[in-house]
Amino acid sequence: MYNCMEGYKLAVNVGNTMSCGNGAWSMNSSPTCLPVCGDPPTPSSNGNQPTLNVAQVQTLGGWYYISGSVATYTCTTNHSFAVGVGSTLTCNAGDWGTDHAPRCLEMCVDAPEHSSHSFPPTYTPSPTTVTHKSGTIALYHCGAGYAVAVGVSNTLTCNDGRWFEPLAPLCPAVCGSPPPSGSSGFDPTYQVPPVTQQPQTYRTGTVATYTCPPTYRFLDEVSGDLICNNGAWNATFSPRCRPGIRCMKCVGETHQECDNSGTFITCQNNQVITKTIFLKQSYI
Repeated sequence: MYNCMEGYKLAVNVGNTMSCGNGAWSMNSSPTCLPVCGDPPTPSSNGNQPTLNVAQVQTLGGWYYISGSVATYTCTTNHSFAVGVGSTLTCNAGDWGTDHAPRCLEMCVDAPEHSSHSFPPTYTPSPTTVTHKSGTIALYHCGAGYAVAVGVSNTLTCNDGRWFEPLAPLCPAVCGSPPPSGSSGFDPTYQVPPVTQQPQTYRTGTVATYTCPPTYRFLDEVSGDLICNNGAWNATFSPRCRPGIRCMKCVGETHQECDNSGTFITCQNNQVITKTIFLKQSYI
C-alpha cells in the first residue's frame, strides 16, 4: 500500500495498492502522488456555484480536491456560456488551469426580422431553445436578383444579449453587366467579384473601372468609373477613349510625347487640341 505525503494525493480512480501474482506485480510502476487543488475559481456574475464529481479530501489541515476532480459550472436563467466555451474545469496536479470561471453571458432573443427580398436568418450553432448563446451567428440570405451591398455583412452576431446591429442587412437589387467599352477602350475591371457568373450580376457599390490604351484618354470631365446602385449603373453608356495624351508640352516627331515643363495641353494627331490653365507643377 502506497501513501502520499501531506499536500499530495493520488489522482481520481488511481489505487494505492499493488499486488503480486504469478511472479509479477500488478503494475509496472508505483502510483504517482500529485499536488492537490484548492477550491475551484469563484463563479462569474449570473453563475451558480459549481458541482464537483468527487468529494474533497483532508490534507494540510484543510479540505482540497485531488487531481482529476471536475468542477461543472451552470448559469442563471437567460444566461449561458458563449459558443465554444466549456462549462467545466479540471484539477490537474494542483492547478485548475485558470483563475477565472467561465463567464455567464446574457442570451439573445431572435435576430432582427429579415428585410425585403430576403429570407429569415439561419443560426450557427442551431438553437436548442428560443434564445441564442453569445457568439451565435445569424446568417441572412437574399432572394434571387438581390444581394447585400459591397462592404455590408450578411451576418449578425449575438454578444451578451445584443445583436451586433439592430436591423437586418438590406438586399438591394443587383446590376447586370455594365455598358460595353468603346472600340478604343479596355473592358472594365471590378474591385469585387460578381454575385453570379451566368449571367454576370453585381452588387450595389460595385465599381466598374474602364481604362484606355496608351496615347488615348478620357475627356477631362469624364470619369473612368461606373457604380452599381440598387439594380442600375449610374450611366447607360461607358466612358469613351479619345486619341490624345495630356501633357505640359507636345514633343517628338508625332507630337504625341510629353514634356512636362510648360502649359497644360493635349497632344493629338500632330497638333495641339486644347490649352488650359498654367500649372506650376507637372502632372500627367
